[in-house]
Amino acid sequence: MSLQIQYESHGFAGTVICPILPVAYSIQAPLTLQTVIVAWKQLQWMRTRCNLLHHLLLPRLHITETKLKDTHRRKKTKQVKGKTQKKTTKSKNLSRPLKTLVVNFQSIRGKTAELAVCLEVNDPDLVIGTETWIDSNVESSELFPSNYQVIRKDRTVYSDGKVYGGVLIAIKNDIIALHRVDLDTECEIVWAQIEIIGAKSIIVGAYYRPPKSDMAYFRQLRESLNKIKKSQHSNIWLAGDLNLGDIDWPTQTIKPGCPKVALSKELIDLANDFGLEQMVNKPTRKGRILDLFLTTNPTLVVKAVNLPGMSDHDGIPSITIDMVAKKSKKCPRKVYLYHRANSEDLMTDARKISEDFESKDLDRAEVNDLWNEFKDRVESSVEKNVPTLKDPSTGFLVTDSAKQAELLGRQFQSQFTKENLEDFPVEPDSGIPSMADMVIHEEGVIKLLLELNPNKAMGPDQISPKYLKLVANEIGSALRIIFQLSYDTGVVPTDWLLSNITPIFKKGDRTQTGNYRSVNLTSVCSKIFEHILKSNVMQHLDTYNILCENQHGFRRNHSCETQLINTIQDIALQLDQKQQVDMIIMDFAKAFDKVPHQRLLLKMSRYGIRGKTLKWTEAFLTQRKQRVVIEGKSSEWIKVESSVPKGTVTGPMDFCYT
Repeated sequence: MSLQIQYESHGFAGTVICPILPVAYSIQAPLTLQTVIVAWKQLQWMRTRCNLLHHLLLPRLHITETKLKDTHRRKKTKQVKGKTQKKTTKSKNLSRPLKTLVVNFQSIRGKTAELAVCLEVNDPDLVIGTETWIDSNVESSELFPSNYQVIRKDRTVYSDGKVYGGVLIAIKNDIIALHRVDLDTECEIVWAQIEIIGAKSIIVGAYYRPPKSDMAYFRQLRESLNKIKKSQHSNIWLAGDLNLGDIDWPTQTIKPGCPKVALSKELIDLANDFGLEQMVNKPTRKGRILDLFLTTNPTLVVKAVNLPGMSDHDGIPSITIDMVAKKSKKCPRKVYLYHRANSEDLMTDARKISEDFESKDLDRAEVNDLWNEFKDRVESSVEKNVPTLKDPSTGFLVTDSAKQAELLGRQFQSQFTKENLEDFPVEPDSGIPSMADMVIHEEGVIKLLLELNPNKAMGPDQISPKYLKLVANEIGSALRIIFQLSYDTGVVPTDWLLSNITPIFKKGDRTQTGNYRSVNLTSVCSKIFEHILKSNVMQHLDTYNILCENQHGFRRNHSCETQLINTIQDIALQLDQKQQVDMIIMDFAKAFDKVPHQRLLLKMSRYGIRGKTLKWTEAFLTQRKQRVVIEGKSSEWIKVESSVPKGTVTGPMDFCYT
């Protein structure tokens, strides 16, 4: 059983055959975006009548399409010296008006497929959402694609074990925006500030008024708007589901039979008091306009239409306003195209580096001198033999990247422990034999190089894992020499002691530096050496059964699952014996960052990790520096005063000793 839809639109004519029951699908002609748009619009009514989810229905379309001779819409072109030249998409995107969707979701979690299609087809700059029905257990990344940042206010009061309400504003990542927490009040409202080219900034609010709420909700809204009015430096957009559909907005009158006259009058008064004009002109639910878009810039609205709805609301207001948002400047970075590299010359250069290193007098060599020569020659070979292109890095939503980097750098620095060396513990002799010194073999180095993931990021030394994997057999000898000399002397190459930090937002207020975690990028060559070191140290720990059997973290054949199995087994045994079970669950805040170095080294010595291994580890721990990097702007280098090194191979293993 199927439904056949014939259409003619945008210069294309075709037939859409949509099965009512799930069947295999095929595309019988080129599938264009226009086809999907038409199919999306034509099938909205069918989604509810067939009681099928749209994201199950759409992939099963049979589409046959032909292009008409005379298209209804042509691309804008301009004549340059007799030739037709297309306007580039890039220039259009830089100056296009802001498009905003106002969506009542009634559970966004159940509409992710429909939302994805809506975003792909309409490409809005902002999405103002209400009735999200989610809580803090749901990450924004589960709902929106990565090119949107999401500012949310979830309802914290649960009803019948379920969560309702909730508002959000989703903003394109390249738009300079700020979460205005200072404007929040106790009602369901969230605010964001958007920077505009050549005009005042816009304060955008997402507001939801529950159907059973009283005048207090409007008093909270008025309080928010008064805060904005005092600044007098911004325009206002306020949108959402206000559940007051008996207002005739052109005349600002209340329709006869309205059950909420006082609330409707208060909304009209509120709009007039703050110079807001309502722009949605078509019903959004059952013949009534519930979803509103109020603005202080009505003359700049160039388009206001309704798109097909996602919930019991029939329409999604789409508002286009003739304003251009400021975009974050993207710092160009160099991207090496290894698939087009001159592999033979790369290998030849790498082989020559190894041969030269093998002929050096290592008794008189310095580790950092060897490393710097290695790095410089690798960089020279890559520049000569690997083509590049310029690629903009991912934008970070801040107005001053350098200042933001400094603020976050100080935040991460504040998490370190100031170790008290005067009150230092004395550990008794453990009787555990010392770990044997390491001898590094070229074959092992090459094996680790060949196992590298070429898609991993480079560290501060800018040596790519793609390069190392490509020339593994040729460069292995040179790296073995550097590794062995570093281990024997206890001198760690300077680049191995550096970390570039990328701040990652966790949750809460984006303006608070404490709501970001650090992702550390370190040298790939250092990680290769650390793999060798870790293998030898873990072998020593396992030989003498040093680690507690209940230590499930950061160990081979141990995990959260093995810990959970043991815990459940212990609880089950006690319950079988009619015994009470009490549990104390602890979580140490910033545990990795707060590990004191000297006490960690003391424990390692007690466990038999002494000699060259301890000396190298001490240098690796105590001489480290880190910086925050945002959009090519970095903070000052900060000394790492405590912690097991993040972004390293040995860091998690070192944490096992604590």
